[in-house]
Amino acid sequence: LPNENIAFDWIQQLPDNLEGDYYLLVNIEPVSPAGPDDTFPMDFTPTITIRSKNKTQVLHITEENNFPTERPSTSDDGRYVVYEQMDGSGIQQIHFRDLVLGTPAVRVSERTINGNIFGGNGHSLRPEISGDGQIIVFHSFASNLVPDDKNDHSDVFLYRVLNGQLVRAINSITGEEGNGPSYYPTLNHDGSLVTFHSKANNIHVNVDWLAKPIHQQIYLWDTTIGTFGEITVVTKGNNESRHPFISGTGNVIVFESDASDIVPDPNGDGIDNNA
Repeated sequence: LPNENIAFDWIQQLPDNLEGDYYLLVNIEPVSPAGPDDTFPMDFTPTITIRSKNKTQVLHITEENNFPTERPSTSDDGRYVVYEQMDGSGIQQIHFRDLVLGTPAVRVSERTINGNIFGGNGHSLRPEISGDGQIIVFHSFASNLVPDDKNDHSDVFLYRVLNGQLVRAINSITGEEGNGPSYYPTLNHDGSLVTFHSKANNIHVNVDWLAKPIHQQIYLWDTTIGTFGEITVVTKGNNESRHPFISGTGNVIVFESDASDIVPDPNGDGIDNNA
């Protein structure tokens, strides 16, 4: 009827990212049998209004201080958050928070020695957290996060939220640390697979391949094997490859590369995106 308000107690949860267009489809049944008169004149066309009782709220997830905080990453449900924050010495550290429990932030880039807790002595950067919120990865220039870090290079680290274990990407067979810098790790949904780029040519278990000269390559780190996981080389290119990203299932890795021997160069410009 004209001007009639009808309330619905129907609730539909929207996707977490709230991206896209959403439509409400309503079928209005005619009162009389179907016929040419079963139409609404312009003046009496019903108007459907969608309102939400949910109100957006912006919260500070970091402790209020004068230190810069940046590059946050969240789990799929938004419960767990990881981010960079500068400490009092001007060094970027990695912090983790559970927004549901509301507990204080946990500093990930630290190490306990003889009962004393030390933050990283070099910048820790670009954190990412797995979709389930259980694994955190980042790269760091700190040399005091794990024992025997003597390579003077940036290394990739993995932090297990459940037990607080911090592991560095090294050669799991020989125990060698990287002889070149490693950067920008990304991980699949459960953190079992991590990909990153690196100029180190000694951290992988592909004993049949050694890059000479050393070009930056894409590596895949299976973190489910043993304590330190197992690293394999993905690209084996004759030039630089960088900025990998791995799918949530872990089945696909995409990256860009200057190498000419990974696949034929369709553009002839020497730079391609690959999967």
